[in-house]
Amino acid sequence: VIWRTRNSFGLGPFSAPVMKLVGQNECLSDPHLRPLGHMLFEYVGPDNEIVIKYPESCLLLIAIREGHSFADWQTTKIVAESCGLPVVKTMKMLAREPVALQKEITELEQAGLWDSEGIVVRTPDGIMSKIKGSEYIHAFRMRYLFKYGDFAALCLANDVQTLGDAKTVCLKNGVD
Repeated sequence: VIWRTRNSFGLGPFSAPVMKLVGQNECLSDPHLRPLGHMLFEYVGPDNEIVIKYPESCLLLIAIREGHSFADWQTTKIVAESCGLPVVKTMKMLAREPVALQKEITELEQAGLWDSEGIVVRTPDGIMSKIKGSEYIHAFRMRYLFKYGDFAALCLANDVQTLGDAKTVCLKNGVD
């Protein structure tokens, strides 16, 4: 069993929390579980907050890759259930093309029905992609990519007149 992060052959700063979770579930150390496959997880937790606040640490099973394609979702759920692993939340989307899908995601966010940073889209022929929600992208930009020009535009758009107004508008928009 090899645990690694994207573009790396190790876990780097995630090693301690991920291996703690691995140690709590014997399936995750079983080299016979999916010997010819790769199980893809999302590590979330209160100490790994990027934008979303997660109440507890967890490895969410996103998919199982076997060869050059992904196992069907039913197989993934069966493996997860047999090992007591949580899986990423699923929902049926109506859109059939990217622009409409992003619009549908934004509508779910605005209705308060979106509680994660993105979704994993699976097509019937095995293509998988992760899409971030609009509010997540906005919050991420405000927290990590906020520049002076953004500050000025935010103040102008909200008719800010005082430093106190500026602080209030920034906090309301997720600026750290």
